[in-house]
Parts: sequence; structure tokens; C-alpha cells
Amino acid sequence: LKTEFLTRVSHELRTPLNSIKGSIYYMNKVLKPLSPEYGEFCTIISSETNKLIEISENLLDYLRLENGAQVMKKTMINLPALVQEIFDSKVLKTTLAKKGLKLNLNVNKDISNVLGDRLRVFQFFINLIEGLSHYLVADDKISITFDENDYVDIYITIPRQLPESIYQNICSSTYIFQGEHSEERLKLY
Repeated sequence: LKTEFLTRVSHELRTPLNSIKGSIYYMNKVLKPLSPEYGEFCTIISSETNKLIEISENLLDYLRLENGAQVMKKTMINLPALVQEIFDSKVLKTTLAKKGLKLNLNVNKDISNVLGDRLRVFQFFINLIEGLSHYLVADDKISITFDENDYVDIYITIPRQLPESIYQNICSSTYIFQGEHSEERLKLY
């Protein structure tokens, strides 16, 4: 009953939120803001609507994971090659270049392929690197090292300690329902 209720509420929220998002887009692009204040309010409405849509999407994803209904396309993944592909992506390069950050990939030996959902692993690494970048300064380096003994080990090293404030919510699934936090927060849920 809880899952059905939350799924229905989430769906019912997405419909009006998408209408609001479309209306704000139309007002900004077609009608053009009449004043700077008008444009600022449109930006605020758009931003807050996007946060609510994201919370709604996170809720549905969480429910799917909780119920085992989330569809995963599992394939064999060469993790070092996947991370190199991420390092080579223009979006990530642009994001890190703006902050003056560097990436380093170390593969200590031939690493076995792992079974998993390639898209989700890709998204995980992108989100992790972008999340870490918010706590770094120019010329800092994010190093990802792969090693293998009985398991494939992944070590992510940064030159400074993360603030204590992020540890309390880093793996909290309830954190996905809190929209008042900035997107810069590092999240692993």
C-alpha cells in the first residue's frame, strides 16, 4: 500500500510540475521577461520546479530499487576503460577545466571485467567526480586507481579531506526527499 501510494503521489506531482516547467520556459523564451525582476522570478520558479521534479524522480527510483522492480541491463564492464571514457567526455572535461582540476587514472594490472549496469556505473562515476570537484580547488587532482586481489578494488584519492558535514548524509536514502540542500552535496545513495 505504501509503495502504491507513493508511486501515485509521485506521478500526480510530475504532471503539474512538468506543466509549470513548460509554462516558465514559454514565458522566458517566447514572451521575454519585461523586467530583470520578472526574469529573476522566472529563474527561481524554474529552479525550484526542477528540484521538485528531481525529488519526485528520486522517490520513484528509490521505490523501484526497494521493490526490486528497477530494470537493470547487466553486461560485462571493463571498469578502467569505462573510467577512461568518462575522463575523455567533453562535459566532464569542461566542468573540471572551469575549476582547474586534473584527473589521473592508474591501473596496477589487468583488471577483470565486472558484471553490472554500464549506464548506472557510468552515472555513478560522473556523479562522484562532479560531487568531489565541489570540495577541491584549482590544481587539485582526483586520482582513481584500480587494483585486483580477490576483488576489484577502486581507490579514489583527493589531496584534501572532505568536510565532516557531508558524511552524515552521504549514503542516506532519506536524503533524496530533501530538496533544500544544494546540488553540490556529495551523494552515494
